[in-house]
Amino acid sequence: MFSTLSLVFSGCILGLTIGLSPSPIMTLSIAQTIKYNASEGIKIALAPLITDLPIAVISILVISRLPNKEICLGIIFLIGSIFITRLGIKGIKSKPIEINENLESPNSLKKGIVANFLNPNVYIFWFTIGSVAVVESWSINPLSSILYVTGFYTLLIGSRVILSLIVSKTKAFKHPAVYLVSMKILGSVLILFAVYYAYQGLIKLISV
Repeated sequence: MFSTLSLVFSGCILGLTIGLSPSPIMTLSIAQTIKYNASEGIKIALAPLITDLPIAVISILVISRLPNKEICLGIIFLIGSIFITRLGIKGIKSKPIEINENLESPNSLKKGIVANFLNPNVYIFWFTIGSVAVVESWSINPLSSILYVTGFYTLLIGSRVILSLIVSKTKAFKHPAVYLVSMKILGSVLILFAVYYAYQGLIKLISV
């Protein structure tokens, strides 16, 4: 169903878009950078490496053991396409990020872990598109699954790390228009992926 190239590309686009989309953890990362330094913002950016593993493992185990797998996967694909569409629309409608600098003392990694554990998007992603992509591709080519996850987290975390480094040098976004245009492009690409996932979900339901 998935080619290795399309799987890696989708993982990278999802990671980049989610990484740059306005969210509590991304805003917190930038705010910590502004108030303290880049290392504090990077600590928050790295939080998914700690929080996401158990969520990903549990979701993959659950999805891989579903009864009537084709029907369940079809439904999950449709739900996932809605989630991806929402991310795409959010990207297209992006506005300049507002930062609140009135934060308490660092504890950046702890704050990042708590914020990410309480982020519903992590659970929605892994219990829909994320886990399905891994389970489906693993049975065909395990390397594709590994590259998908690697691409996703490399761009998710890497984009936030780079953003923290930029903010630490400028203390502000000098060219917010560039950010907004980039998000609109990424949002549009996500909607294309959402259409593809919805199509795959309908195919699975119809073929049963």
